[in-house]
Amino acid sequence: MIFTWERESATGACALAAAPEDYDGYPKYATFVTDMVPRSVSPDRLAVAFILAFRPYISGAVRFPYSVHPETAEAIRDYLAPTAVFFSEINFEPESIPHGSGAFVVNPEGDYAVDRTWSGFENLRITELRLEHMNASFSHYFSDDLLIVPTNAASIVSGEPDPELRLLPYLASAVLLSEDFDIGIIRLPVSKPTQKPLTGASALLRSAGLVLQFEG
Repeated sequence: MIFTWERESATGACALAAAPEDYDGYPKYATFVTDMVPRSVSPDRLAVAFILAFRPYISGAVRFPYSVHPETAEAIRDYLAPTAVFFSEINFEPESIPHGSGAFVVNPEGDYAVDRTWSGFENLRITELRLEHMNASFSHYFSDDLLIVPTNAASIVSGEPDPELRLLPYLASAVLLSEDFDIGIIRLPVSKPTQKPLTGASALLRSAGLVLQFEG
């Protein structure tokens, strides 16, 4: 799979595109769009977002826009197993992993009630990340504790019957935006996930300096 991205596409959105090769599946929607342009995304977090958005279709050679570090490459291999993947380039230069002090609570399509109460500087700062359908919002909006961003995540997982697996592209959007908003924790609205692609995402995010939490 050849992955490319436009930080800011012609429509003003951030677009992640997947081009299948010999052993890949063919996604119905090959471009994943988040209608907010991230100013800072590490290569490892960008790679994690690609994997979360297009997981069911990846096999064999994987080519990212930028090389990833060995820890993230290994986490991706473990996440996609037993499917075999290999990478065109790995970055062995030591670099610090980005971290954050706040938390995103992901709210797909605004379907969940999110408690954004903040109890002072000694407590975790919560931001609700409300990811709405592209047809429902004109553009992104940000206030102190609410970030609304249009995305085509619902289209990416159209036809997927499992509600847990439907969360994965929404999680990808949260990963893309995490550095800009000083986010270290991402919470998803499910209490006890059972599907391996969702439970296994914890190690995938950890390789890129993020903590994944579940709360229903």
